[in-house]
Amino acid sequence: MTQQNIMEQASQGNPQAIKALLNQSLQPEGITVKVRLKNNCLTVIAESSEPPEKSFTVNFIRERMEDLRPQSAHRVVVQGRATGNTSTVWRVGFDLNSEREARTAEPPFEVSADNPFGPVESQTLSPAPIEETADPLRSQPQSEPGPFNPALESIKLPLALGVYALVTVSLVALAFSIKWVAIELAELYLYSIQVLGDLFRAIQIVEILNIMVFAIFGMGFGAATALLPPGRPRYASTILLIILVPLIATTSDIYGYYHWVDQVAIQEKISYQQAAEITDSFLMKRAGTKGFLGFYLHTADYPLLPTRSSQMESSANEKEEVASRFASLARLNPKRMGEIFAIAGWFIRGFYLLVAAVVTAVHYREGLREVSRIIRQGR
Repeated sequence: MTQQNIMEQASQGNPQAIKALLNQSLQPEGITVKVRLKNNCLTVIAESSEPPEKSFTVNFIRERMEDLRPQSAHRVVVQGRATGNTSTVWRVGFDLNSEREARTAEPPFEVSADNPFGPVESQTLSPAPIEETADPLRSQPQSEPGPFNPALESIKLPLALGVYALVTVSLVALAFSIKWVAIELAELYLYSIQVLGDLFRAIQIVEILNIMVFAIFGMGFGAATALLPPGRPRYASTILLIILVPLIATTSDIYGYYHWVDQVAIQEKISYQQAAEITDSFLMKRAGTKGFLGFYLHTADYPLLPTRSSQMESSANEKEEVASRFASLARLNPKRMGEIFAIAGWFIRGFYLLVAAVVTAVHYREGLREVSRIIRQGR
């Protein structure tokens, strides 16, 4: 169902369409709604891990309903409760065919499991009577207050976007910096160890740091996203997060490629550009493509790289010798052992990327939820 169809059906009073429309905006806030329409009364139950904040929830639903004006719905009753609880914490009702203020219902009532929407018909709300008067001083307190500062209201969204952009750039820079420093230290103190260094490089031991890096990144990105208005801006932020995670996760490979070319230049005592030409020629023969992509494909298959021209000529034989050595121990065909090496390399990369994605997603939701809660309490 397209967004336009949802809007059309919601305006016709379709409860499922209204539910879908409200959940699109409220679910990022940690709130889920249920909707029922009966006897021209639209009941909306708002649930979250803790009872939703009343003022925010009611005002949001009221604004959407007044814009939508669903057919056959003359009154809206909003109930708030904790997820999995049948006890309604608060209940507010308002009419759609008047400009009267919403009025809080009487003390909370219990709802049964057979009827989760509660006895709406038996406890309908009557709007507070409006006193007809020509005295402007008496009628003034009953009017809705406007924004405190129109100029401040007009810059609220650009300010939120500016803060969001600043936080996002800072988080990306921080994540790249932490990983870059960690790789530098690994090159100096881990990968230089005889025998064990090659093993640490093969299993990309430094990627264990992903747990900390992506926890910080996800939490901060979720907090920044909470500054954006619900709906499309937050969906766009989520898409940006999906793009950024694999880019940050490949920091080790990006560093590894440029470090390898630099080592070739040092060993051969040539310029960096000349070393890049030599390594590109090597990668074309081994991986079928050059540059970073060739490096990425080749190191997934075989992580050890030569740093001298003479070693590059014999590296294919070295790879076969290593595979044959392990094949004799495992009593497998050398070709099959080479395939196992390749599968293991891609598995390790996939595992670390999965860890990065899961850690980021969990902390992203936590950051979004916490900052959204703070913003709601501030209102």
